[in-house]
Amino acid sequence: MSSIRGGFGSAFALLLAVVGIAAVLVLVSPALNGSGSRALPGGLGGQFASGGSMPLSPRSLDVQPREITPVSVTTEGTGTTGGSPGPTSQSGGPGPTDPPFGTEVRVTSDPDAQTHPSIASEPGGSVLYAVYTDQAGATTDVFLSRSTDGGVTWTSVGVATSGSYNEFEPRVVVHGSRVFVFFSSDDPGLLRGFHYAVSTNQGLSWTVSAVNYGATAPFRDLRTPDASSYNSQWLYATYDSNCDMGSPGAAPCFASAPSYTPITVLFDSTGMLVNPTIYFPFGVDVVEPSIIAKAGQTLFVGDIDATAPFIGGPPGSHTVILAQTPTGQNTGSSWSQPLYNPNLSMDVVRVDASGFGQTVLMAYQYINPAGGIPNHVIASLSSKDDGATFTFGPLAAVGGVEVKDPATFAAGGILQATFVNGADLGYATSSDGGDTWSSIAKVNSNVGSAFDAVRSSDIVVDSSLGAMVGWQDSRDGNPNIYFTMFQRYSVTIATNPPSLRVRFDTGAFQPAPETQPLVAGSSHAIEAQSPQAAGAGVQYVFVQWSDGSTANPRTITVTADITYTANMVKQYQITVDSIPGGRTVSVNGASQTAPYNFWCNDTATAALDAPSPQTVSPTSQYRFAAWSDALGQAHQITCNNVLTVTATFILQFQLTVATSPSGREVRVGGTPQTGPYAFYCDNASSVSLNVVSPQASGPGTRYRYDAWSDGGAQSHQIACTGSATVTASFVLQYQVTIGSTPSGRAVTVNGVPQTTPFPDYYDVNAQIGLLVPSPQSLSTTTRYSFSAWNDGNPNPSRIIVVDSVKTFTALFTTEYYLTISSSPSGGGFTVNPGSGWHPDGDFVAISTNKPNDGSTDRYRFGKWDGDFVSYSSSANLLIDRPITITAIWVHQFKIDIQTNVPGRTISVDIDGTPTLVSAGGVSLWWNETTSHTVSSEPTVSVSGTERWAFSSWTGGGSNPYTISATSAGAYTATYTHQYLITLTVSPTSGPTVTVDNQAYVPGTPLWWDDASSHTLNAVATQNGATGTRYVFAGWETASVPSLRTYTVSSSAALTATFTTQYLLTITSQYGDPVCQGAAETVSGGCWYVAGTSASVTVTTPVQAGGAKRAFTGWSVNGTGSGSAPTLQVSMTGPKTAEAGWRDVAFVEEYGVALGTLIAVIVAVILILLVLMMRRRRQGPQAVPPPMAQAPPTLVQAPATPPPPAMQEATGTKTCASCGMEIPGGASTCPVCGSPV
Repeated sequence: MSSIRGGFGSAFALLLAVVGIAAVLVLVSPALNGSGSRALPGGLGGQFASGGSMPLSPRSLDVQPREITPVSVTTEGTGTTGGSPGPTSQSGGPGPTDPPFGTEVRVTSDPDAQTHPSIASEPGGSVLYAVYTDQAGATTDVFLSRSTDGGVTWTSVGVATSGSYNEFEPRVVVHGSRVFVFFSSDDPGLLRGFHYAVSTNQGLSWTVSAVNYGATAPFRDLRTPDASSYNSQWLYATYDSNCDMGSPGAAPCFASAPSYTPITVLFDSTGMLVNPTIYFPFGVDVVEPSIIAKAGQTLFVGDIDATAPFIGGPPGSHTVILAQTPTGQNTGSSWSQPLYNPNLSMDVVRVDASGFGQTVLMAYQYINPAGGIPNHVIASLSSKDDGATFTFGPLAAVGGVEVKDPATFAAGGILQATFVNGADLGYATSSDGGDTWSSIAKVNSNVGSAFDAVRSSDIVVDSSLGAMVGWQDSRDGNPNIYFTMFQRYSVTIATNPPSLRVRFDTGAFQPAPETQPLVAGSSHAIEAQSPQAAGAGVQYVFVQWSDGSTANPRTITVTADITYTANMVKQYQITVDSIPGGRTVSVNGASQTAPYNFWCNDTATAALDAPSPQTVSPTSQYRFAAWSDALGQAHQITCNNVLTVTATFILQFQLTVATSPSGREVRVGGTPQTGPYAFYCDNASSVSLNVVSPQASGPGTRYRYDAWSDGGAQSHQIACTGSATVTASFVLQYQVTIGSTPSGRAVTVNGVPQTTPFPDYYDVNAQIGLLVPSPQSLSTTTRYSFSAWNDGNPNPSRIIVVDSVKTFTALFTTEYYLTISSSPSGGGFTVNPGSGWHPDGDFVAISTNKPNDGSTDRYRFGKWDGDFVSYSSSANLLIDRPITITAIWVHQFKIDIQTNVPGRTISVDIDGTPTLVSAGGVSLWWNETTSHTVSSEPTVSVSGTERWAFSSWTGGGSNPYTISATSAGAYTATYTHQYLITLTVSPTSGPTVTVDNQAYVPGTPLWWDDASSHTLNAVATQNGATGTRYVFAGWETASVPSLRTYTVSSSAALTATFTTQYLLTITSQYGDPVCQGAAETVSGGCWYVAGTSASVTVTTPVQAGGAKRAFTGWSVNGTGSGSAPTLQVSMTGPKTAEAGWRDVAFVEEYGVALGTLIAVIVAVILILLVLMMRRRRQGPQAVPPPMAQAPPTLVQAPATPPPPAMQEATGTKTCASCGMEIPGGASTCPVCGSPV
């Protein structure tokens, strides 16, 4: 059911034509070809065989609505009544099996049974309401659950919970600021009236009122209410009731027996009941009414018993009845004549109505086996023209499945319906006014828990939240009310930068972020306002969305929580102006007329240019002068603020500068130009004119400035006030060049000294006087002499006429000075020839001589050096430049290399070259101040045990030795005579001998100088590994001490011999071990020569600590080695001997004495026994009583130890053989058996 309903137009009169059932069957049987029609599932046919809607003409009934006024409207209670526990958010399952529905929840956790759900919503879904019947045993009450979080959690509150009667079958509707709940009751005090509840605080507290029509009212037992509010202005409610007054077939019920008659009531915008109340005396049962209020018309529908005579249906048949009234009216005359659908159902129809605009829908359950509909389906009776015409067709049908109990809602151009589909809750929609319907979607997430009962589900649609469904569900055992709504996602429109204006669909633009919960799968438009002003000259424009889309607005399909960010760019208004106005400017390459305005992105750049010049007339124009931002004519500006940039232009006039003859160069404003030259100058400015003079016109030809036509100086200013022409006159000149060979010589031209080459220009036909001085010195070593002119004239003085380009060359002869010397000079050194001048190209023979050689020094020719290099003392020299040369002589000294090794030739490496040097030596000549390296062989072998070893060079130098040739000299390689000494240490490993206080490494050869002395030390005792040592035994020569001095006189072999000793470590707690044959006895052991036998003896037994100990045996290195007190062990290495001991027991110590004593006692007992035997053979004798106990006493005596006094009297003594303490009376030692 719904809180917003549609209605009919005034065209109901067109539906009064009555069509017979047979005609209807003919109409509905053909297949429909309309758009969106769908075939019914198998097993369904008849009227719905085509699967689509078909035209229908309802039939009218002659029933006059009647008015009645309540006798009282009273308030029964105000406040909040206790409800079932809350809040609750109990999930009914994991989610829908058919989108678009989301997770479902129970609206209350009350364990009672809940039925008859009705739901409503505040605008925007801020508060959701679910009202229901709560049944505890035989008691029913009306409760309402409310949700403020979009249906996630619910809180229950009691609406009508009277303890004196039951309340049930509630319907909830939002009417402006009030929430109404209409319900049924069995109040015995209100049989002919009804209750309703109102909340003015969105369901938190309730006021229950009773409308009583009094005892004379023709109806009672008002049941199954419905209600609908239009635009918060008018609220309609309807009940069915039992009409039980008057005679059968007569007023007021016109029924043969009590029948159900519907009533309608009206409330205004303040929630006040508006009289009268209307009831419809149909005379037959009209039950389960539904009402829908909309603009213009309010529609009442119900289920009518079609067996009525005025319908004539078969037994058990039902159909839909409908009537309308102008919205806001509820009188007997305002309601139209009722109509009914001639297509009869063979069961109750449970109709529900909804509508919008001119569209109205009546959905109801329908079954007609005879008409080809063997099981219940949901039929659609709809109109899209406010009731002028109707169509009839299937809304939802499944072959073999019972589809029943519909609820509908119409809003936003969509018709929506829920219904019981088998044992599930189904859902379908129509977007074409009920002509076609979508496939059935499943609402409940589980299977088979939907409840088939009158008004077991309800649906409401909110513009923000979409469709919301409440239904009666038995999945938890008891019937409970479950709620679900379209699955929706949170969609956010953000902007970058933030807080800019956006909107959903066609709503108002709002500052971002704007978030809306949107139904899954639905499509919506999102838009960022573009452009949008952000201040004077500032705006934002859309660029693209965060997912790359550039459409704005754009359509999105809702599939998940998502944020769409509109990337916006700030723009500034840029104005490009000009002075004067109207000039042409270029903006981003496009020509515009100033002033020109455009928008530019923040931080972007725009290219500005001012085309220049811009023509005004053939001789005037405007030129660009400057931009107001002081940047170049063509430049970029950055758009970071509102900006105006102005280009300034200046008026110019054309000036022409000519020349005579033409083609000459002039300087205009300092810039070279070719006349005639036309240019523009700024108005009222002045321009500088100048002429560069002279000006070349060809090789050797030029023009010189003569005068300006305006009489101005060669360089002068002219004023730019209008167009003008100014001419510069020139005179022709030729170049005359005075040269020389070689160049650079002095000449006199027209009496003025000049240097060749000397080119100069002269006016045509002028005369020139020439004179050449001779000779001419270039330097102290080069000079020139005039010989003739190039044209053959030998006269150095002459006159020439300038009539063309000419060149005159003075020819000279070149001479060079030769400087020649010797180094060293004097003292017999000579050169030939001497120094002097020579013509260029001459050949001169040169030579040099030296003084005679000395005995230890001499000179040898090195080379000619300087400007000429030769290694021959005589040569021919070409004179081609000034030359300075020197004869270089090298001074050498005699050097002798010698050795002291007698009778031997040694090899000496001299500057890297091996040289054999005998005892007499070798002589060498080395250049003065040169350095040389000598290195002799380190040893010279005489035999395997004798050699000579290098010692030093003269002066103590070592190999290699450097000699500097600063004078003559002799250098000797001195060697030392050596012998080989062989030193042997035995054993080879272990002991150490030092040689000259250094440890000797065995096997190292000892080469010792002849007659040298050396110290050798063989330390007497040296420790080796643990338990090992070496003891010096002697040198190869007897009686030589371990520390000796040896003088070398020949090769020799020396031997140091050591004896190896091992330590026998002895461990014994007692017995004082004694070593025999040891090299040395030390604490804890004895040293023995390796390979000898060690002997150790201990004393046993011993008396220690008041006790006797006896030796038990030896163990060597952990292995037993006999029990004799003396140990013999071979010393093959360090060894450990351990003596074992034990305590001597008392019995062992006193055994003999005890044995003797026991023998004596036994002998005494035997004697006594013999005597007793003899007496028995002699016969009985009187024995005194005391004697009768004597034998037992004697027998037991040996077992009793002697008294302490006797022991002390007996005493002890020491055995002389073993030293053990034994009893004083013993004659034999009980320990060793020796007599004592």
